[in-house]
Amino acid sequence: MASQSDPVDSGQEQVIEMVRRSQDAVLTAIRTWSDSVVRLVPDFSSVPVSEQYFKPREAVDTAFAFAEQLLSTQRQFLHDVLSAIMPVVEAAGERPTPDTKTTSSAKT
Repeated sequence: MASQSDPVDSGQEQVIEMVRRSQDAVLTAIRTWSDSVVRLVPDFSSVPVSEQYFKPREAVDTAFAFAEQLLSTQRQFLHDVLSAIMPVVEAAGERPTPDTKTTSSAKT
């Protein structure tokens, strides 16, 4: 028997696959552009400031590290919210719903 999460998992896998395909297409286009333009770029290797202040990989890593921390913080916050409301959810599950009261009183 299929679990209830199978359609969700399948949908998530499809989204991830579409994102990867899109990324591959964009990366191919960027590489093609880069291969064409690289011959036109002047040589900045003699400028010591460029490498000292601009480190693209470091900038990407820093941005994603921040995003990971932010996402982790949000995940923990939502877990805390769920923990805070669970007593209400559990108590509501133990009580009869308004429909149950109406049905049981109509039978008596």
